[in-house]
Amino acid sequence: EAMPKRSIAAMFTTMYVGMIPISSICSIIAEEREKGTLRSLRMANVSGGQYLMGIGSCLFVESLFGVAIFSVLGGFAGEELVEYIAISALGVLTSLLLGATVGMLAKNQMSATSLSAPMSIILSFMPTMAAMNEEIAKISKFMYTQQLNNLLQEIGNEPFTKERVIIVGSNIAIFCLVFVLIYRKMGLRD
Repeated sequence: EAMPKRSIAAMFTTMYVGMIPISSICSIIAEEREKGTLRSLRMANVSGGQYLMGIGSCLFVESLFGVAIFSVLGGFAGEELVEYIAISALGVLTSLLLGATVGMLAKNQMSATSLSAPMSIILSFMPTMAAMNEEIAKISKFMYTQQLNNLLQEIGNEPFTKERVIIVGSNIAIFCLVFVLIYRKMGLRD
């Protein structure tokens, strides 16, 4: 029996959102710090916050193009399409926040890849593995990518439950707190 195209689109969107934004922003931050670009930007009076907003917003828009492709392949239209993209956008923002945090922690681009690759692979594939293994599902339940997948799978059927909102909100709050603490302590050092 073939999987419905909406389920496939939701699964691939979850993998995409859990992987691409994290590795992209992490690598960009680490590379620009390694090459000294950040120092040049600071000399031009570009603040760390402006820099992060600039690359973050570009990656956000680029990531939504990928999401749009998956939504079209899934056959979403009208209100469902808007809901699909909005839910995915929340996931992209969460992944960008996590990736920027890892990028600030990385010593160089090589270590950024070493840190972000396993993290993004786990986050992106965990919902698929959870569908096949109950033990993994018990852990995956608390990850934003699992809840993103659940929300996308339920579009058109009242996807927002109290539990899902609390879990996604908690993930975002934790990532924000860690990001702010690391940014205050380390900034975008060269």
